[in-house]
Amino acid sequence: MSGILENLEYTGCTVNFKSFKKSYKSKRRIDVPREDWVIFENTQEAIIDKQTFDTVQKIRENKRRPTDMDEMSPLSGMLYCADCGKKMYLCRCTTMKQTEYFNCSTYRKQKKRICGSHQITVKAVTTIIQDDLKRTIHFAKNHNEEFLQTLRKDAEAKTKKELKENLREIETSEERIDKLDKIIESLYEDKVTGKISEERYLKMSDTYEAEQATLKERVKTLKAEIEKAKAQDDKILDFMMLIYKYSNFEELTPEILRSFIDKVIVHEKTQVNGHYRQTVEIVYNFVGTIVPTFFDDDED
Repeated sequence: MSGILENLEYTGCTVNFKSFKKSYKSKRRIDVPREDWVIFENTQEAIIDKQTFDTVQKIRENKRRPTDMDEMSPLSGMLYCADCGKKMYLCRCTTMKQTEYFNCSTYRKQKKRICGSHQITVKAVTTIIQDDLKRTIHFAKNHNEEFLQTLRKDAEAKTKKELKENLREIETSEERIDKLDKIIESLYEDKVTGKISEERYLKMSDTYEAEQATLKERVKTLKAEIEKAKAQDDKILDFMMLIYKYSNFEELTPEILRSFIDKVIVHEKTQVNGHYRQTVEIVYNFVGTIVPTFFDDDED
């Protein structure tokens, strides 16, 4: 069953070089890492759309663990601590009343308190997400042009910043790659003329070639990110399609959560005028954070 759920061919792709044999005599095939597959898109009719396929992968990546009462939390694996960046764990309090809540995993594991608990109840975060999502859907449908302009403006500012940083790093990396070519060439000449030994040459050239290979891979990744950033408008349109697909949802299901939301970032509580306030950032798929949400917790 897992093989079917992870099969890219169902989205209309052709995937090559997923495995290989060390020699023609060997019958055993060796799996190739997913990032090294060669994928050709739109080569056949899709059985499932790419968006639904990606949602299924997210659900599978964050397999939910049963609570003590054998219930599954759709939010498991989606909450992150704003300070240390680690995932938050689902916990249950049974002393006074049964309450499910999330705690920072660093806080739970640490001996010295290097990070706060960032505790928030499942009920509170579910309400926050549901209300924010409904508010976003309502605004997007009733103020379509204004909503699109806002998303495009935010995306453009973010894209410009990322493009500038990535282009600068690409330029620096490519300069270093060219310089390494000259260094390796010079080393070879020194070996040929007897200035350095064969052993010394091999050791130094291996080091420089490893650095060069790492830089080339980094440049490849950065260029892919640039192309992805340029396709931001397509992502916004994908988000709008989700808006209309789930415009009348009643409750948060795993499918809706994974379709709309990338992750939820929870900040530590702060005291404001005698009340505890907690900031929750909902990072949406395709468009990122729209507006941070504040949760007033008077129970503490």
